[in-house]
Amino acid sequence: MHPHDDEKRQTNLRNKIIGLSDTSHRKSYYPQLKEQIKELKQAMQSLKESEEKYRTYVTISPYPIFVIDFYGKHLDVNPEACRVTGYSCEELLEMHISDLIFPSRMDTYAETFSRLQEEGKVSGEFPFKNKKGDIFYLELHAVLIPGDKFLAICMDITERKKAEDEMLRAKIVAENANRTKTEFLANMSHELRTPLNSVIGFSDMLLEGVGGDLSDKQLSYLTNISNSGKHLLSIINEILDIARIESGEMTIDKQMILLNDVYEEIYPILKQLADNRGIDFRISPESEETCVYADKVKLKQIFYNLVTNAIKFTESGGSVLIDSNIDGKFIQISVIDTGIGIDTEGLKKLFKPFVQLDSSESRKYEGTGLGLALSKELVELHGGTIWAESEPGIGSSFTFTISISR
Repeated sequence: MHPHDDEKRQTNLRNKIIGLSDTSHRKSYYPQLKEQIKELKQAMQSLKESEEKYRTYVTISPYPIFVIDFYGKHLDVNPEACRVTGYSCEELLEMHISDLIFPSRMDTYAETFSRLQEEGKVSGEFPFKNKKGDIFYLELHAVLIPGDKFLAICMDITERKKAEDEMLRAKIVAENANRTKTEFLANMSHELRTPLNSVIGFSDMLLEGVGGDLSDKQLSYLTNISNSGKHLLSIINEILDIARIESGEMTIDKQMILLNDVYEEIYPILKQLADNRGIDFRISPESEETCVYADKVKLKQIFYNLVTNAIKFTESGGSVLIDSNIDGKFIQISVIDTGIGIDTEGLKKLFKPFVQLDSSESRKYEGTGLGLALSKELVELHGGTIWAESEPGIGSSFTFTISISR
């Protein structure tokens, strides 16, 4: 073989391997290769920095982060995940996600994980078991990522769930206490009514002369007994009504009734009460055709409660008016007085059972605070609303709505 051929063959081999030059000596490829190596190193450095940056984000994240394989084994976790579980990173990476599940919840976990495998994502609030065996809660959002892995970003909601559980327990205790109170009031009221009816009945019989003539002093005593007994009976009846409403036993029989018929029935009694106090009582009549869809007995009870309340807080020479205004499918009925009025703080306390705006021992006005509370419950049983507007020293207006159609 000619020496020149051997030299040519070595040159071609060198060019193929390192690309420094071609046989025509047109140019050298070494600078280009050097530049490519430089770019590759820069890309690798950028990739490393990017990986470190995102690793830092994951590490300092206040949210627990888990990466698991398609079968539930931990592949990666961040420090917050270690904190909530109580395990070290090394321990978690040797564990399966099911190791954090309570045995009683295993079926729910299996169903959720199957959905994650099928749909590629899942979200929800789940209870887990930490290293001590205590429960903790995570709001979890998991998605499928490249490599048949799942990324789960979580929020520790343990304190929130504890607060919710405590509120639920308190609610149950309060409901039980309220139920007990309602049953007690109902039972006691029934027990009180029987002897009280006897007291009222016998005192009225004596007042009618069944037992013979009475002296003025005896008449006065018996009149006080009868009136006080009837007042106490009305209070007991209000307590019973409140108890029935709270227990869901109160029923109403709604029918289409003429509003003016109701006015005619309540006017004489309320007029007499107002006259006894020197108060002008009037009712603005409605159109003869105006009907309301209501329980007549309960509607009259609402009127009695609101008007007697207005009379009680209105001085002699004042006035009480029942007025109404049709508004769409409802009629607004107002009881307006020129009484002492109610301040802003007092308005907030209205319609609550057994709440008196003047709760001092020397309060001027009698009452249990049940009338307005009962009126509110009765109005709401009819599907209406009730509210009050007032200005101290000027008077008050109590307005409620009742449907005018079925």
